[in-house]
Amino acid sequence: MTTHRAYGVAIESLDVAVVEDSRPMQTLLRSMLAAQRVGRIRVFDGAEEAFHAMVQEVPHLVIADWKMKPISGYQLLRAIRHKDIAPLCTVPVIMISGHATRSLVESAYQAGAHSFLVKPIAPAVLYRAIQRVLADRRSFQLDGDALVIDGVAEKLAAGAEARKAARAKKPPVKEQQEMLAKAVDYGALNSGER
Repeated sequence: MTTHRAYGVAIESLDVAVVEDSRPMQTLLRSMLAAQRVGRIRVFDGAEEAFHAMVQEVPHLVIADWKMKPISGYQLLRAIRHKDIAPLCTVPVIMISGHATRSLVESAYQAGAHSFLVKPIAPAVLYRAIQRVLADRRSFQLDGDALVIDGVAEKLAAGAEARKAARAKKPPVKEQQEMLAKAVDYGALNSGER
């Protein structure tokens, strides 16, 4: 299909929409983006306001908090990725959250996020994430009514299979405890502590 809207755009020309309901976090993100010489930074207090503004004036990149009210960052991402919202549906999204679990991160990627960052965010981490997004050539594919990033579902499935296989190979707890005891005994013998 098509690559995302920010592909190949110079950071100095980048139009970034920050959607974050925390004023202190808004200030931090704006400061970090300004220090990176981002061309334009727009900050929104909530998803609804941001969505309406972005439909009218489409940014190159969205950075959105996962946990907002009354509309969450996840719901905003799903709305952005709807096929009828072109060209907004091809804007890359970096999700941020202070509460990241594997299932939450996987949900974000399945919904079409290009990156997921965990708060607190260091300026260098944000910079690297933006650079990765700008260089990301993956295309979007239509999945029902929404656009998804090509290859993400397969990678998530492969990761789940690898975790399942690793759990299957893991010895039972009692066997692990015995192995640990032997390792401790072996270490004590080699150090001359016995």
